[in-house]
Amino acid sequence: MKNQICTSCGSTLPVSALLCPRCGNRLGATAKTSAAAAVTATATNAANAKPNMPGFSGAWQGTGHTAGAVWRRAVALAFDLALLTAGSVMLVQVVPIVGSILLCWLYFALCESSGLQATLGKRLLKLRVLDANGMQLTFWRASLRFFCRFLSALPLAMGYVFALFNPARQTLHDVLASTRVVAR
Repeated sequence: MKNQICTSCGSTLPVSALLCPRCGNRLGATAKTSAAAAVTATATNAANAKPNMPGFSGAWQGTGHTAGAVWRRAVALAFDLALLTAGSVMLVQVVPIVGSILLCWLYFALCESSGLQATLGKRLLKLRVLDANGMQLTFWRASLRFFCRFLSALPLAMGYVFALFNPARQTLHDVLASTRVVAR
């Protein structure tokens, strides 16, 4: 005997039922047969599952954002560094090393706090940077994130390696600045 499942409450009912006795939902065209409903319910539950990972910040759970893949972040950083190196080489001819740091800081802070929420490299790889509430970064938080990169680089870039073991894929500078790189 075929059954149908109420799309409102999930009750299993005979195909002949017109109303769900549990919730009062009208059945028929909107109800699904049990096999189709089981497949749909399984897919829906898998898609809506929240990660149960120790150390995963509660502020990120349920925001609907997926962590940006580490390889994408690495390629985006390489792209941005190549772009900045070209700019720095030209700038160092005019201004000492402080000018290069100033250029890098303004590039990262302005891009990540802009409406794009990403540097050109991150944008190219469909990534963006958000704050702990899933919102756009302020210029000051983006600046903090930039200067914390120096801590990520020491020693032996372990702050970047940290992202491989962090369930939210945050680097050390992301944790310190309460930010997260997510897929667009």
